[in-house]
Amino acid sequence: GSRASGGGVGRHSRRIQSGGIGRNELSGTFYRCAGGHEPGSTSECSPRLGIDRDSSGEEFTGFYFCRVVKEQEVIHAKRLLKMKTLSMIYKISKTELQTLFYSPIAWLIIVIFTFQTSMSFSGVMGDLVKSQEIGYGLQSVTKNIFGGWMGLFSTVLQYLYLYIPLLTMGVMSREFSSGEVKLLYSSPVTNTHIVLGKFLAMMVYGFVLVGILWVYVIFGACTVKAFDLSLAFSGLLGIYLLICAYASIGLFMSCLTSYQMVAAMGTLAVLSVLNFIGSVGQDIAFVRDVTYWLSISGRAEEFINGLICSEDVLYFVIVVCLFLALTIIRLNSVR
Repeated sequence: GSRASGGGVGRHSRRIQSGGIGRNELSGTFYRCAGGHEPGSTSECSPRLGIDRDSSGEEFTGFYFCRVVKEQEVIHAKRLLKMKTLSMIYKISKTELQTLFYSPIAWLIIVIFTFQTSMSFSGVMGDLVKSQEIGYGLQSVTKNIFGGWMGLFSTVLQYLYLYIPLLTMGVMSREFSSGEVKLLYSSPVTNTHIVLGKFLAMMVYGFVLVGILWVYVIFGACTVKAFDLSLAFSGLLGIYLLICAYASIGLFMSCLTSYQMVAAMGTLAVLSVLNFIGSVGQDIAFVRDVTYWLSISGRAEEFINGLICSEDVLYFVIVVCLFLALTIIRLNSVR
């Protein structure tokens, strides 16, 4: 580049690609080139006079020079950053699942869950077979097997909140008690990566529990005439959303303390309140409306009855996002 004499404006040309991003050499701010070049063409771009502000806020006159910044490279860099973020979350989730299944608690819960659901399903099927042998007519068989008061899914709701505290009690409290959280903080991961990775591991474990229930649905579809598959799918969706909500609450309670038993008892207390608050104050209209909104298991009952409502789906999404956000805030405060 050259500077003109006699107060003239120096001409500093640079070959740029159309659609590039210019940068103010004085302030470091970027702007899109206004050279009006055709897409894909290569042209000369001269400096233009402009007004800017320096770090002290005072205006000054400076020359804007275009710098070559390819948009493809910017897009590629953003894509690489996104892939790196997903890779971090995946690695944390994989490590958490390995730790979870190395312990006997995860396997013990699967065994107990399978045993209880098998007893419940066989009992309901046995009652229906006896009623058919006696001569009673059968109606809404699918709903009687999986829904209703004694159905499989309704029975699962009654004791599901007992399992989740055992799973989530050591998700974060184990990291605090062993000091491994310092290694996480020193690694190039953020608190959001940590929380999302651990929650993803809980979601995968929830898929395992729902997969066990799918076995009974497949058996019912093979043995029941005119089986209502949509009702069964609705119930499975409600149970899975409930597991995700329970897991987010347990994850938050686990980050509050370094003692796993304290985290388990705290999670159990919160989930117990959210399960049984729906039966409190039903004689008073205002209290009944409040307890309905707070009752988390009551939302899942709508899915079990075959009704997928956007309000209930949004409720579970809000609960999950709320407690995950609280967990991230908690980790930021202690980091």
